[in-house]
Amino acid sequence: MAEEYERQARAIAAAALGRDPGPMSVAESSSHHVYVGPDAVVKIIDAAGHSRLDREIALAPYLPAGLTAPLLDSGVRRAAALEVRYACYARVPGTAPGMGLPGTDGATARLPRPARVLSGSAALRN
Repeated sequence: MAEEYERQARAIAAAALGRDPGPMSVAESSSHHVYVGPDAVVKIIDAAGHSRLDREIALAPYLPAGLTAPLLDSGVRRAAALEVRYACYARVPGTAPGMGLPGTDGATARLPRPARVLSGSAALRN
């Protein structure tokens, strides 16, 4: 299965760049299959039942320049029995925003946001 994800990533990057993407390596991710090349980064996730990448793709055009890498292409691909959702970004130099902030590590960045408790008149307005 890993080989099929890699084939998909190469095909996605080649289509987005209009040329061979060059060597691509696997990057660690807890939720996506991520492949990094010299000029592109491809994120792949099983299309069925996952919405995280959908949200990331939907937000990309609205984020300020420089906050995230430019989105080159996104969509759904099917090859054999594998249907995937993908996003292909231009590779840019630097590090991900937030990871270099004091007191912020990978575990902190993934902490769920606490639910907001409403009381009194605020609860009635919402």
